[in-house]
Amino acid sequence: MICGARRKAEDALSDTRRRTSNDWYDSTLRNRLNRQAEDAVIIVNQRLHADDLVAHVQREEGWKVLSLPAIAENPTTYEFATPYGWRAVVARSAKCYIPPFCRGPSLIVCGEA
Repeated sequence: MICGARRKAEDALSDTRRRTSNDWYDSTLRNRLNRQAEDAVIIVNQRLHADDLVAHVQREEGWKVLSLPAIAENPTTYEFATPYGWRAVVARSAKCYIPPFCRGPSLIVCGEA
């Protein structure tokens, strides 16, 4: 299941709204999985607070974060588990960025952003 950002950026400043989002994940989204131990959940969002939904699942379920910043701060290779073992999928050098008109891996520009 893929879960996108459900709230406005301003909601990250509200303890109540962050707690509501975390409770929604715990009580609603997790219960929609057919096989909770085997099914996958992907959360796609911009990190706006240290105690957001991503921090919640890291703390409660031991999730690992795959961070794909718009501008690479350091040379980075992303590795993913596949049915065929671990594979390096994308490599970016420092200062490579994803242009705002396309957020796909096919258009990564290197140099001064």
